[in-house]
Amino acid sequence: MAYRRGRYWYRSVRVGRRVIKEYLGTGELAQTMAEIDVLERQERDLAREAIRAERARENEIDRELDAMGAQVRALTGAVLEAHGYHKHKGQWRKRRDAE
Repeated sequence: MAYRRGRYWYRSVRVGRRVIKEYLGTGELAQTMAEIDVLERQERDLAREAIRAERARENEIDRELDAMGAQVRALTGAVLEAHGYHKHKGQWRKRRDAE
């Protein structure tokens, strides 16, 4: 974001790991460039907010799918146990003594 220091306009720019100040100049041209920087920042903020909203929607869908998966696993386990199966080290196996 551009800022004014006295009569001179500057903006911060990242170069690798460092942040340096870039001189924009004075007068109307520098002020216009500063306004463009503000508009670009607002666009980036809006895009970032849209991404956050999309992630929130995706996370909600994931939670719903996880809940449904848990229900399916519980129902499957109940049916298998009713038919004489048991879990051995995470695998369903038929009991030897079951008929």
